[in-house]
Amino acid sequence: MASTKSFRHLLLLFAVALLSLFHRVVAAARHLLSFVSLGEFRKPALLLIHGFGGNSKWQWERQIGALSRSFDLYIPDLLFFGRSRSSCADRSVGYQARCVAEAMRLLGVARYSVMGISYGGFVAFRLAEMEAESVERVAILTAGIYMSPEQLRVMSAKEKRDVCELLLPQKADDLRALVSRSMSAPVLRIRRPRAKLSK
Repeated sequence: MASTKSFRHLLLLFAVALLSLFHRVVAAARHLLSFVSLGEFRKPALLLIHGFGGNSKWQWERQIGALSRSFDLYIPDLLFFGRSRSSCADRSVGYQARCVAEAMRLLGVARYSVMGISYGGFVAFRLAEMEAESVERVAILTAGIYMSPEQLRVMSAKEKRDVCELLLPQKADDLRALVSRSMSAPVLRIRRPRAKLSK
């Protein structure tokens, strides 16, 4: 059993290293989007958009193998995640969607489906809304893209704060609260090594 687990772990590490061979950076006027792209324009294109808490490789690594059998994959790091950067002050979901749409055009992909998880679901929804002629299908995973005013009120009352404060933390305590809600088990505290005192 242990050897099977270690073999799987080695395969996973190999797959992540292999993905770096397919890394591209798409440069536009005010931003750079880091992409992993797998495919040669032979299969339907699928854009995978990650959520908060990591980069595209980390969030989609376990799905890439199965999905790449049926799709050419385009997997960006959203702006301000991974290696993607922007000089623009806009941090909105709409700006993320516009930048991803522009990158897909620059990559020469005219028609594609999109799948987004968590925050990436919001970006995918906005992208499909803005680029209806390019986006064929949309899959949204674990993203509350449509919450009624009543649902927002109930959630804010339960959390004792505005939902945006929870989802977009500005303080360390708020980030801890968000991370604790996204994990199935408590997050272990990482201890920093103590500095050695000189005698």
